[in-house]
Amino acid sequence: MPSRSASSYSRAVTTAVVCSALLVTGCGRSITTDITNVVLKSPEELADVDRTPGLSLQGFEYKKQAKRTFDHLPYQYTYVNLRTGKHVGSTNERNSRRAQGIVRLFIGHYAFTKGGEKEREQARRMLLHDDNAITDELYSVFPNSISWVADKYQLDATTANNYWAYSQTSSYDVAYFLGQLLDREPDATLLAVMRERQSLNPQQNYGSGVLPNIIGSQTAESDENKEYFSAGYGSDFVAVGAVNTSKTTLTDMMKYQVLGEGKPYPTETEKPSASETTSATSTSATSTSRAASGTANTKTAAMTKTATTTATKEPTDY
Repeated sequence: MPSRSASSYSRAVTTAVVCSALLVTGCGRSITTDITNVVLKSPEELADVDRTPGLSLQGFEYKKQAKRTFDHLPYQYTYVNLRTGKHVGSTNERNSRRAQGIVRLFIGHYAFTKGGEKEREQARRMLLHDDNAITDELYSVFPNSISWVADKYQLDATTANNYWAYSQTSSYDVAYFLGQLLDREPDATLLAVMRERQSLNPQQNYGSGVLPNIIGSQTAESDENKEYFSAGYGSDFVAVGAVNTSKTTLTDMMKYQVLGEGKPYPTETEKPSASETTSATSTSATSTSRAASGTANTKTAAMTKTATTTATKEPTDY
């Protein structure tokens, strides 16, 4: 990174502080955060990593997957409290599904980390406005961005496609990615932009974005395919969900699974038909609840449901 004079550095820091204080008003369009390349260590080296006091990734219980399984269920969700270790997730939370615009988080993080001033500003606008044209441009400049993030943060269900929207990920991968940023890189520009989006675009907040104590959020949608993804984080937790139905259903699911409130989802009528499954064998308990209370007051321990084992063959258009 080029050297700067003391006065230049002071001005940048002052501007960043003012922008942080006035975040809800927009505070201009330029990113003033100083971007540096942070070399993230593996989970085995966690003891050597400077971490946010009181937070931990143990709730993810990460173990590398031997193979990828494509998800045919119409829903997926992951909630992890990084302070208590509480984990609520569907049994298919680590299966791959079409990522749609949620991969903007990966492309944006790469641009903030590796890009120049132009690319960083483009990434900010892309995330704030779900801008497909900017996403196309950034992905053409950084075609390895999704793969880089997947490798660096050990996102086993995440794979890149030549067309970014056809890339694949999972609710677990997105949550694990955001959890690592909160735990190890709390000053990451991506987290700051997600906070800005949450403040400036309340009309776009659904799914995870409506949960109590959410600080930053990102949504992705394909009305044509009825595919919706949302990701959000608080000071010590992450919550991610995806459905193939509607925004309302995604919101209902996150409220029910994380808070134990509202309409139950998934219900029996919203589970896949027998023709969509590999067999009639079923796996019980689509949600798991580990450890005691977290930031969100959950009631999911009593929410045992039935899920169906799904086919692993991927759609031909991927």
